[in-house]
Amino acid sequence: MQRIGIHDNFFEYGGDSFLAVKVLSKVLQRWPYHQLTIAVFLEAPTIAEFAAVIRSGKKIMTQCLVPFRESGTNYPFFCIPGAGGNVVSLRVFGRGFSEDQPLYCIQAKGLDGGEPCGKVEEHALHYLHQIRGVQPEGPYHLGGVCFGGLVAFELARLLQELGEPVALVALLDTYNPAFARTLSKPRLFQVHMSFYLRRGLLHLQNLSRISWRKRWEYVNDKVGALLRHLSDFSLLRTHRNTAFVPAFTEADAEYCGFLKETLDRVGQASTLAASHYVPKYYEGKIMVFAASDRFIEPYDDDALGWRPFAKDVEVITLPGTHSFFLTGQGRDIAVSHIEKVTAARCNVEADLWMSEVQG
Repeated sequence: MQRIGIHDNFFEYGGDSFLAVKVLSKVLQRWPYHQLTIAVFLEAPTIAEFAAVIRSGKKIMTQCLVPFRESGTNYPFFCIPGAGGNVVSLRVFGRGFSEDQPLYCIQAKGLDGGEPCGKVEEHALHYLHQIRGVQPEGPYHLGGVCFGGLVAFELARLLQELGEPVALVALLDTYNPAFARTLSKPRLFQVHMSFYLRRGLLHLQNLSRISWRKRWEYVNDKVGALLRHLSDFSLLRTHRNTAFVPAFTEADAEYCGFLKETLDRVGQASTLAASHYVPKYYEGKIMVFAASDRFIEPYDDDALGWRPFAKDVEVITLPGTHSFFLTGQGRDIAVSHIEKVTAARCNVEADLWMSEVQG
């Protein structure tokens, strides 16, 4: 086994968000009076740097805005992670951006042990003040992964209401939980019957591949998922004030050890906020980045349900599944599209400089 030195980088030796949670849980068991979140690994990724943080006793990264890169000639890009608000999960994505791209990620309120936001609108309002502390005026460039895309959409809508220009809203494999509300009852019935048929055939194929001993456990698990799906559908049918979230949707927060209670609370609050969120119409353009390899879903919509909710919707397909679409080629494609918009600042400033020189 290769020895790890005190100056070796946590991430360069295979560290990820799950291992960060495990390590931090052990640290907080030993030093419970330190107020740290897993975002500390972005500022102190080596043992030496982490030890310095512990010795200093300072409160680090408990604010929501976490800078990945503060310098650069492009407009800043503000990105929000999925349910659970784990900014470390965006590190691989963030490394794909050029040195010209200032990048800020926004961790969820409540990861420091405080009360999490209960609604998407609350998330947006809370983050708005921190974003404007970095960039007082537009144009703004926003993005979010999964649940984070809902918050980015609401942030853009809020900024637009305040009269601020928004140049980019990037929804990274963000499914619109309110899309079912735009479908007629006959169409809704049709897509759900098709969904159940396709899922049923898939489960029959899976059953044929496993032993008889495991088949009962598999059937019991899938029946439970079906009952939850029917329960959600009944809420929609009776027009209860809850947006429909398909049963296949799962919170992507990773839970571990001593931090489990905090992470659970934040992740569950995000999932609940998504289930109640009904977006208002956005008078602007959004870019929907959709993973190419998808689970069998009730609604076969390439824009992930966003077309009825925005004036202009551009769809970019990224290779991979929801878990891996922001790595490798998928990441490079997404970054290229985003930086084409954020780099407009350089083009504008270059044009102004040329006009001054020629004038």
